[in-house]
Amino acid sequence: MSKLSPTMKQAIERIFTRYRLNQARAALLMSRLERTGGSIILRIPKGESKYEDGLADLADISRELDAYEAVFMALNRIERIFVRLRYDEGFSIAGVARELGISERSVYRLRDQVFGKAAAVLGWQENVS
Repeated sequence: MSKLSPTMKQAIERIFTRYRLNQARAALLMSRLERTGGSIILRIPKGESKYEDGLADLADISRELDAYEAVFMALNRIERIFVRLRYDEGFSIAGVARELGISERSVYRLRDQVFGKAAAVLGWQENVS
């Protein structure tokens, strides 16, 4: 059976955990857009962005939001509930198990299933173990 590398799992978890933050950051950045002649400028205070151009920051956030939405749409109902409980509400694996009325082992399998679907939707290669 194929397994995802720990790095890929962390990247998928980051997409899930940063979704709400990225939505807020995108809204903030959009509020800072200014039209100047024929150009659009994004004003970001010095040190707040890793880029000189704030539009690149907005593009990064947009890509991550798009990835989340594509993955989320590919999930079935129980997988979506898992993502909401685990990453939006911050439940532990045990908490998710209690909430769903299933064993912790089943939650780990569900998590692996979600990671597998996410990797497939994102076009990430799996490592064969």
